[in-house]
Amino acid sequence: MTVQNKPDLPWRRRQAALEKKRASQKWAARLLKSRSLWFAFGGVLAFVLTHGVESIITLRKLPLEAAQLYRESQSWFYGDSNWTGTWSSREEGDVQDYHQSDAPIKLSLTTEQGAVVGEIFTQSVCELNPMLLPVLVEGEIHHGRLRAFAYAYVGGQKQRLYSFQATRANEEPVITLTPIDDPVGLLPASARIARRMGGDESSGAEEHSDLQCSENALQYLQRLRKEKTPDRVQHPIDHFVR
Repeated sequence: MTVQNKPDLPWRRRQAALEKKRASQKWAARLLKSRSLWFAFGGVLAFVLTHGVESIITLRKLPLEAAQLYRESQSWFYGDSNWTGTWSSREEGDVQDYHQSDAPIKLSLTTEQGAVVGEIFTQSVCELNPMLLPVLVEGEIHHGRLRAFAYAYVGGQKQRLYSFQATRANEEPVITLTPIDDPVGLLPASARIARRMGGDESSGAEEHSDLQCSENALQYLQRLRKEKTPDRVQHPIDHFVR
């Protein structure tokens, strides 16, 4: 036996709409009789009347202040201030000997809620090809240790050069760099670099000569043009530039 649907007559539609309206009115009536609702509304109204318009502004600010508190707590948790700054193997502003690396290395970091960005300089990149500079850094802080990778833009493309990790000394303003994956050997096996005190190169202080390439990119290209060695032996830079 098949069941036929009831015909959609106009009076049926009016009856369904009337029943829906009655149900909505009953729900609104029950809501208005709710003591908890009126208690909450009264509390908000009393707060606004007592504290005036400033209370509304304060309520609007609460989410922003909560977000700011969260960011500050995250920065404290990851120790952002312990990593942000410039570190190098040629710092001489402290009388103590921190046994810095013989290899010229400079690492400039900005850390926010455990996320790290910055630049790293090594003389090995100058020897490879100064056109790779600046070598940029991205990484994260995990359990008090930085894990990051260094990259450069080659032909407009982002090319990873190597990855490394860094650990901070407990009682010294020193971090130790060790490579994780360094196919061309741009980092030493281990390098201690000290924190720069009293600002960075933006303060007007002259940079140590070891932390600069002996020739810039233009000088490098001019030298290659003069050498005119079309049959030169493949250089490690060909790993990144083809």
